[in-house]
Order: sequence, then C-alpha cells, then structure tokens
Amino acid sequence: MKKLFVLCMFCLAALYLKAQSTFFDLAPSGTLTTTGTNFSGGAIGRNFSALTSLQVGQSLTVDLGASLPVSVVTFGSWFAADSRFIPVGYTIEHSNDAATWTTDVTVTSNTSLNPAHNVNLSARYWRLTVTAVQSGQTYVSISGFELVSSGSGGAIGTNLWNTRWVGENIFTNSAVSIGTTDQVALLTLNSPAGANMILQNAGANIAGLSVNSTSSTWNGGGGISLNMVATNADINFQTGSPAATTMVVKNNGNVAIGTTTPYAGAKFQTRLNTNVNLGIDGGTGSGSVRLDAYNDASSANIPLELQGSTISLYSNSGTLGLFVNSSGNVAIGTTDPKGYKLAVAGDGIAESMTVDLQANWPDYVFKKDFSLPTLAKLKAYIDQNQHLPEVPTAGQLAKTGINLGQMNTLLMKKVEELTLYLIEKDKQDKEKEALLQSQQKQIDELKQQMASMMTALQQKTKAQ
Repeated sequence: MKKLFVLCMFCLAALYLKAQSTFFDLAPSGTLTTTGTNFSGGAIGRNFSALTSLQVGQSLTVDLGASLPVSVVTFGSWFAADSRFIPVGYTIEHSNDAATWTTDVTVTSNTSLNPAHNVNLSARYWRLTVTAVQSGQTYVSISGFELVSSGSGGAIGTNLWNTRWVGENIFTNSAVSIGTTDQVALLTLNSPAGANMILQNAGANIAGLSVNSTSSTWNGGGGISLNMVATNADINFQTGSPAATTMVVKNNGNVAIGTTTPYAGAKFQTRLNTNVNLGIDGGTGSGSVRLDAYNDASSANIPLELQGSTISLYSNSGTLGLFVNSSGNVAIGTTDPKGYKLAVAGDGIAESMTVDLQANWPDYVFKKDFSLPTLAKLKAYIDQNQHLPEVPTAGQLAKTGINLGQMNTLLMKKVEELTLYLIEKDKQDKEKEALLQSQQKQIDELKQQMASMMTALQQKTKAQ
C-alpha cells in the first residue's frame, strides 16, 4: 500500500513540474511543529511509520528556515489506500514571519488520496490545517508532506530525484529504482528471490512478471488477455547472446520465425534451414488454406492448397500438378478424376505396374461345368455383332477408355476359351487321323486282296 502511495506522489508531482528542472523536496530539511501528534518524525519524516495525526482545527507547520521557492504542496495519508484517514476539508497557508498568514488553497470536499496543489511562490513557513474529516472518523493521518521546489542555484533540501523512502526501498534520480540503488534504466526493479511483480486493477491481479535464474515469464491473471501493441510498427522477439531476432510480428499481422524478412504472401512463415521455408496463407477459395515451400529469396515457390476436403499441389509456375477430391480420388493435371481412383490428363510411363483385381481371375473356364459355346455359335455371334462376345465395341472404348484390369481379365478368358477350342480341335484331328489310318489299312488290305485275285485269275486264264 505504501508503495502505491509513494509512486502516486511521484506521478502527481510530475504533472506540475517541468522535466528539465532540478527538483527538491524542501520539507525534510525544515522543522515540523503541530497542534496534533507526530509519530516517527511526523509528516515530513521519510520512513515507513512517519505521520502526523490531526483532528478538526489542528494543523502542522513546516519552517524552512528561510524564504524559498515552492512549486507544489502535496501530501497523502499514512494509510495510503484507505480514504477514511485523508482530510475532506483543509487549508494550505504560507507566511514569512509566522504571524501573518496568507491562504493559498481551500478545499471543502476532497476525494483524492494524494492531493497536490500548484502554488509557485516563495515563503519560509507553510501550514496545513484540517477543517473536516471523513464521516465517522475523528482524525486524519498526514504522511509524506512535501514542499517541492524547482529552484536553482543554492536551493536547499533533499533532491526529490535522489530520495530513499526508508522501509520501501524506492530510489529516484531522473530514473526510478525499486528494491535497489542501481539505476541501469529508467525503471529498475529488484525483488527477493522467487518474488514476482504484479499489476492489479481494483484489487484483482491482471498481469504479472515472474523471474528466476533461467527464465522470465509474463502472465495474464484471471483470464485477462495480455496485449502487446505496436502501432504501425513491428514487434520483434530476440534471444541469444548477442541478441538476435528469432520471431517478428509485422505491422500487417504476418508472423515470421527464423527470419526478419518474411515472404509477403504468407501470413505465417518459419525458416527451417537455409533456403528451406514453410509459409501458411489463405488459399484461392473460401475457407481454404495454402502451404508454401520456398527458398530464402522467395523465388522458388511450391504451394500446397487445402480447401475443405480437397488437396491441390501446384508447380512453381502455378500449374496444377496433383489434385485429391473429397472422395479420395487422385487426379494428375486435372481437377476432374471422373469418378476414378486415379486419373491422369496426359501421358504416363512406368517400368513395372501390377494390377491386383478384386474380381476372380478367369480360371473357372477350365472347370468341367463351364459351358463353352460351339464354334458355330461363335461364328454366328461374330457375323451378327462384328466383335467377340463380352468384348466392348470400338464405340464403347472411345467413350469410356480401356479398363486395363477388366480387359486383361477378359483377354485371359478368351485365351483360355481358345485353348479349349484348340484342345477340342486337336482331339478331333487325332480322331480323324486314327480313322484315316484305319481306312488306309483297310484300303491296303483290299488292294492286296485285289492283287491276289488278279493273280489267280490270270493263272486260270493261262491254264485254259
């Protein structure tokens, strides 16, 4: 609570003072008298328990020992965050002889915990008189009573920007240090090991900084968003020693990791290695995402686009290379696979290809129950249709193309049917050959019989 009071005192005083001046708090160098009660040096003491307790009509007076220039008169309550102990009404007066007083400030309805008043005059004596206290209270507690001077030359008093608030460890000297006398920046904070710095709003933690020997972490408190704002500028994150930028948020919202010059077409980019970058951006269609792979110069760009349930891969020139539709069908060089699992718009070449059919291979042709058409029926079908049975016509192939798996199966069936025809033909030929041999034997036997008969006839004729 006391820290809040002190910091607020600094801020309020700064509203009245010029930054280029040398400021002095003259009060600690003066002499304090009061018609109330002083504790630990009273209101001009600069320690944790210093305060002056005043009831209505009571006052405190500071004698500076000489007429000195005072720019601002400010004070607070020892109970810095408790408005019950700050006066509702008071007056501030000055004098050079402690007999004749001039009123500079009259307040009747104060609500500030740390009021500050711009007076800009020179005087030796300064007096604060309480005229009203908070409802239900009988006294106020005045702490940190300051007579702030911006005088130059021989002005006396404590340099306002070199003040140590005893018990609170707050130091100032054109910069502010809390918990240390080291001033390495405009604001230096030093807390005990394991302690955190907490920012609050209405008593609730809204953000905090936790620091240990290996890391420091900013945290949002109670679900409060932690925002970093850089209007019309980039936000850089640096690591390493010497520090180097490892991530940048550009002023257009694009994010890059590993580079400070991200590809303009990527909302998010990460540099994986030399000339190896991955970028993410919106695709060509509504609700689509595009992944880009490119070199450091962003000249070799190979985008992969995800749109809904489809995938498109483009070449560096922007030509569509591969497309996968929502059914998992793949098209090369086209976005229409026409219902096939794989469609290629163009030529193809392969050293080997295997077609694994889900249907049965036509070995059933060789089973005994297979009905093989007669050649006479086959000839009649060909004479009528001009193609083999089950084989698609030339017109059908022109429309649908050739299904290699089905065609190879059908061709194998026809080869097997042809084999059966040949086997049958061979059987018939062998039967004919046997018949011919039998007939030839019979003919030979008849010839021998005829020859014998002719010989016998000739011999009989000669004998007559």
